[in-house]
Amino acid sequence: MVANKDVKVQILETLFHIKRGVPFAPYDPFKVLFREHHDYILIKSGRQVSKTTSGLVLDLIRVLMHPSFYLLIILPLERQTLRVNNEFLKPIISLSPLFNIIIPEHSSTRIHFPNSSVIEFSYTSTSKSTEDVTRIRGTPADMLHFDEVQDIPYKVLPVIKECLSASRYQYELITGTPKTTNNTLQYLWEQTTCSEWCIPCEACGYKNICSADADLLQIIGPYRDDISNQNPATICAKCGSVIFPQKGYWLPRFSDRPRLGLHIPQVIIPVHYANPANWKKLLNKKDLKDGYTLSLFYQEVLGEAYDVAARLITLSDILAVSDLGDRDKSFDELKRIWMPRYRFTALGIDWGGGGESGNYTTIALAGLNADGVIEVPWAYESPTPHDHIGEAKLILKIFSELQPNVIAHDFSGAGALRETILIQSGIPLHRIYPFRYVGNQSIAVRLIEGLPNHPRPFFQIEPNKSMLYVVGSIKRRMIRFFNDLESTSSLLKHFLSLIDEASGKGLIDHYRIGPEPGTRDEFAQATMLACLAIWQNFSFPNFQI
Repeated sequence: MVANKDVKVQILETLFHIKRGVPFAPYDPFKVLFREHHDYILIKSGRQVSKTTSGLVLDLIRVLMHPSFYLLIILPLERQTLRVNNEFLKPIISLSPLFNIIIPEHSSTRIHFPNSSVIEFSYTSTSKSTEDVTRIRGTPADMLHFDEVQDIPYKVLPVIKECLSASRYQYELITGTPKTTNNTLQYLWEQTTCSEWCIPCEACGYKNICSADADLLQIIGPYRDDISNQNPATICAKCGSVIFPQKGYWLPRFSDRPRLGLHIPQVIIPVHYANPANWKKLLNKKDLKDGYTLSLFYQEVLGEAYDVAARLITLSDILAVSDLGDRDKSFDELKRIWMPRYRFTALGIDWGGGGESGNYTTIALAGLNADGVIEVPWAYESPTPHDHIGEAKLILKIFSELQPNVIAHDFSGAGALRETILIQSGIPLHRIYPFRYVGNQSIAVRLIEGLPNHPRPFFQIEPNKSMLYVVGSIKRRMIRFFNDLESTSSLLKHFLSLIDEASGKGLIDHYRIGPEPGTRDEFAQATMLACLAIWQNFSFPNFQI
């Protein structure tokens, strides 16, 4: 078995060259791509580890093996497609002895092979995703290769993946270097086997797992003049002895998942661990020299997602509490199965204002179960935020169907008009909880009995303090949700956008919670309002240490 694997690697070295006189020899972590067949492969890596070159060689093998095979390579920007084509793919083809016999026709966007197979380049970015997807939509493909996927918007992936729907192959290769945890690459990674490179220590037997939450930082050894392939710079996290990344193997965190996910940091690649000069540069980056920040070191060197701002809710937090089935439950299912579970229910509503990026009215159904846990089994996003009467009718229909104990809504701005319509439509006044946002209030929620010019009682809330109650409850698993994380219109991801930031001048700092730029938080706000209504009738959570 081992001999066959070595033969496969030798064949690759014979058939493909990356530079004149330099055969392509896949680094050890990449050999799995050529030894095994996988329909779906995701590679999350640091920079300068040969992910693009290895992926392109795999692409060429696929088009050569399958006549009339159509492979679509997609990057975020047009200039990136030209660079990958001209600086990576063309040299591999021109230097390969194989392509002296099988001569392809090469243009800036497409390569035609004599067996009628085709490689085509395209691109899609956040700024022009609608326009770009229109260009890609409808292209019949057998394989998609997304490179630098961290800069490709998640919402366009289903449209592009439809290009595979009529193919007998439907292969996918996805590569990228991480950014934040709230990113396309990280969402896709969490759906894979999440395989990590494991390096056994020959001295003590300890198995070093090469992820930042395990042993990756500890295996980065000090600089030595004798660093080489026979004497790597990597050390055992337990005993400090030299360990050999080339003797490692892939260890999946989730072996039952069909999608292969590989994490490849620079630390396990010989051009780094076996090269004294490159290892010194890596250590400088680890020490945050040469202009490197901690986030850049994690992302570019370790191949790990890292948030510059303090993200309040992580993907792991959400995954731990999203076990209430799909989001789109029918009213019949909600009435038969879910509503009877709860002692008290609230419909939280964050009224939308429209806008180019969304900001839609979002509704969250929350219920307090017998164990004191708040469950959110259902939510809805209205696409018509400017139709105040239409949205009031929608709320009235939901209220009539589900009969929640209360409606909790944002009373600011147009919320007052929508409430008036709800009351005039027959919803009792005492079953509507109006909340108004204020800043710098000493407590999270204060009941205002009414003002001279506004006799209607309402709850005045400090949004940052109130949201911290929700965040703490999620982390303590005192709030649970449906699971829509794989949806491109996921509402749960609104929680992943929440960051905190301190701003102010002089001696006065203002603490603020909000969505990071370019993201949304309406569902988080709707959930907060529903929870506040429930806690007003029972008790606020007690986060015991």
